[in-house]
Amino acid sequence: MSSYIRPNRQLATIMFSDIVGYTSIMGTNEDLAFELVKKNTQLHKDMTAKYKGRLVKEMGDGILCAFSRAEDAVQAAHEIQSNYIRSQELNLRIGLHMGEIIEEGGDVFGDAVNIASRIQTLGSPKSVLLSDKVYCQLPQKSNLQTVNLGTFELKNVEKPIEIHALATPGLVVPKRGEMLKLLESRIKKGMLAALIILSLLSAGLWFNYNTMVNKSIKESEKSIAVLPFSSLNQKEEDFFDRWPY
Repeated sequence: MSSYIRPNRQLATIMFSDIVGYTSIMGTNEDLAFELVKKNTQLHKDMTAKYKGRLVKEMGDGILCAFSRAEDAVQAAHEIQSNYIRSQELNLRIGLHMGEIIEEGGDVFGDAVNIASRIQTLGSPKSVLLSDKVYCQLPQKSNLQTVNLGTFELKNVEKPIEIHALATPGLVVPKRGEMLKLLESRIKKGMLAALIILSLLSAGLWFNYNTMVNKSIKESEKSIAVLPFSSLNQKEEDFFDRWPY
């Protein structure tokens, strides 16, 4: 009988970061793009180690990190952005959310991961966005200034999320109106994509239906061969004449 291993669940603050315009950099200079990704990864490793977190995984030009304390995660995010604001090497978007995660095989799963990713996509270059759950864990006397941007309905997230932005000098605070327009455009794109898929499926079904109907018609259109009968002799004619009706 196999033994069941209970998943390792824990409360953590997830930090998602993403390089803005990486595709354009890659298209212009691949060597530079790879070098920038390597530098970015090393900076994240250094900052997560400094603030007692860990880099969980790289996803192309994005990085997922986890911290046991919300304040440490925000400080790490602030320092990473401040580094790039000074160097002007890269523009990042960073999003943070706190919640229960499942850790398995060195990776992490859960709503906290999904929500942190969604928050990050709403940001502007050089911004750090954090959910209300992360904000509530920050000490009242903190060197980190924040701005409340209100609540947002995020894709695949059951309840609206209240989002705050770091507002320390140098960091960009996204405008709520622009964030709402971004969400609206994504909803429209999603609806358009769904409509296109539905149209393609309908066209495919109609094509298959017509093919089956045409095939059925062709199979039913079979010719009947009429073969000549040889004339009956007199005995055979007498036999049929005597057959009672």
